[in-house]
Amino acid sequence: MRLILLSLLIFFVQHCFSQWHKREIDFGGRQPHGNLLTKDMHFSDSLNGFITLGDYFLQFDGNAWSKITPGLPFLASSVFTISPTNTFFGGVNGGIFKYDGTNIEIIRQMDNLNALEEPYNIQKIIMTDSTSGWAIGEKNKLFRIEPDTSYLVHFNDFANPKDICFDTPEHGWAISDRILIEYQNGKWKNHTYMIEDIFTALDISPSGILYVSGEKNLYKLNLLTNNLDAIFQQQLPFSLKDISMASDSFGIAISTDKSYLVLRNGSWETRQTKHINLQNVQCVSDETAWMTNSHISSRDTFLISRNTEILLKYDGKKWQNNHLSHLDYFETKPFTEPIETIYSIGRKTLFVNGFPIAMPENADWPDSIPYISNWAAATSDSKVFNAEYCWFANRVWGLSRQSGDTIFLGIPESIHSRGIKMHMFEDTSVFILQDGISVFKNRQLIKRYESPDYPVNIHFSGKNHGWVVGNSGLILRYSPENDEWIKETAPTQNRLQAIYAFDSVTIWAAGDNGTLLKCDGQTWEKVELNSSANFTEIYFTNVNDGWLVGDKGTIFRFNGQEWKLLPAFTDKNLYSVHMVDNNYGWVGAASGELWQYINTDTALSGRLSEDGIPSVVYPNPAVGGRVKIAFSLPASGETDIVIVDQNGKVVNLFHLGILESGKQTYEVPVQHLLKGIYYYQINSGSKSGTRM
Repeated sequence: MRLILLSLLIFFVQHCFSQWHKREIDFGGRQPHGNLLTKDMHFSDSLNGFITLGDYFLQFDGNAWSKITPGLPFLASSVFTISPTNTFFGGVNGGIFKYDGTNIEIIRQMDNLNALEEPYNIQKIIMTDSTSGWAIGEKNKLFRIEPDTSYLVHFNDFANPKDICFDTPEHGWAISDRILIEYQNGKWKNHTYMIEDIFTALDISPSGILYVSGEKNLYKLNLLTNNLDAIFQQQLPFSLKDISMASDSFGIAISTDKSYLVLRNGSWETRQTKHINLQNVQCVSDETAWMTNSHISSRDTFLISRNTEILLKYDGKKWQNNHLSHLDYFETKPFTEPIETIYSIGRKTLFVNGFPIAMPENADWPDSIPYISNWAAATSDSKVFNAEYCWFANRVWGLSRQSGDTIFLGIPESIHSRGIKMHMFEDTSVFILQDGISVFKNRQLIKRYESPDYPVNIHFSGKNHGWVVGNSGLILRYSPENDEWIKETAPTQNRLQAIYAFDSVTIWAAGDNGTLLKCDGQTWEKVELNSSANFTEIYFTNVNDGWLVGDKGTIFRFNGQEWKLLPAFTDKNLYSVHMVDNNYGWVGAASGELWQYINTDTALSGRLSEDGIPSVVYPNPAVGGRVKIAFSLPASGETDIVIVDQNGKVVNLFHLGILESGKQTYEVPVQHLLKGIYYYQINSGSKSGTRM
């Protein structure tokens, strides 16, 4: 049985809270930034390279990558390196910077935009010599870089430039969606080709051969006819994103999928990689290339290990992950976001805001403070199928799925700025609430229902019985016959936030200003609670055991006949509740508070241990410095009682000698023990029984 030890004074003041235990949670992450997606990459040779990642960059010295954090506002989106001591970056709002290996120098200040102007990034920067070059940016921006300065070039005929490259300081090329433009003799000249494609990138081989990648094909500039010739006769089954040429005989073009093209022995071949969302590629020799990958194949983007494959190196045959040691950085801090969703499978599988917490086998909580990831801060609902498979609704990434160690983020149509609720029947079909009711199947939006008012929560008791509640007393019932949602008459205009349905004739709903409603399948009626709380969640373990939580720590429990207000264990707003059974469960609150419910009253039930030794401890919680343990021995034998703490450490051992079979009682002194939860084990002959 569970033995809880409190001093007399504390027991007198707090004995009514003894069943609730506050559990600490941290936010943890293996990198300190909210985004690990690469922006741009450039090498001058095999011994010098740079990658931009927003507010910091990585530098390669031929052996390893080092993280560099500038001491000024940076936000670089593009890079071009000439040498380790001469590298240029393009950033947000036209900012251009120079890195000398130690310090960052501002070449062009970022534009001061007014509140109505949208920010923009410099997408590509290229240097034609050690001090001069060009940069292109969003919103039709073209910049000329000269020694220690840069300026905007007005270029009205060339809308939305995407990429730029030069083969000599006086000759180069740039592209927009459908236009190829040439720089020669100090002027830019348009070349328009009748090609039904969207250009994405370009590069020039050392001999001056120009390649242009598109969404449908790869093109080569024919110097004799001055036409862009398609490399492949048929349209490619994937869209190209970037291209890099090391020589006339070796180059790589990557796609937005797992496919890429390699130029070998005079011809382009299609190959496959396991990686998706390929970002940038650069060939540094005829045998070596680097590629960045924006898909984080890890538990999530904030649990990054050094083995996360965001940077890959090509050795002429295959791509291999390049380890980044700076990603070993791990930071934890208290989790302070609201806990909006809790799900537990039994007592050892717990998900908090969609994030799993490993529970120990022999204790109620881990010895060290567990952590959840930052994406959990924006998770408003979850559906857990097993310890390795979960769906969750996230305000930033939308409806997402975790399978094993991989997170599939962001079904685009499901992203919403506010918290959304969902209900699932199986692992492919889900109803979610946004401004209306949306149905997704196999990660695709298949139907959207309009709602007469703002929906807040949803619950089904089966595929044919579903309800939605929301603002202004909104109640919708799903009608499978017509595949529509029908508005029902509610006896309130208060906002309803919680809904729980057992079946088609037992449904509960709760909301603001102490509103609690019950429906028998036909009519909704008010249930008086004498409360003004704003209820946020309702949950039942069975038809006669229910829980209702709300703001300011309000919690009610249903016993099959009536709802009873329980003593508050916190003054924080309660947002979620999940009970495994009548005696064990969880409540989530504001400010990252997680409360564990363990019904210590069941310590007096005298249940049998697994090996057949019945025992009970009383009083429990302990008072007066002593408790009694009553037990029954199946046979006589040498008997002792061992007291251990939650860490498994033995804190006391009592040798009782040889005891006869039958009922026994032993008084245990506990005044020397600290407040907490302790286990006791009764050993007698070959039998033993363990209790808390």
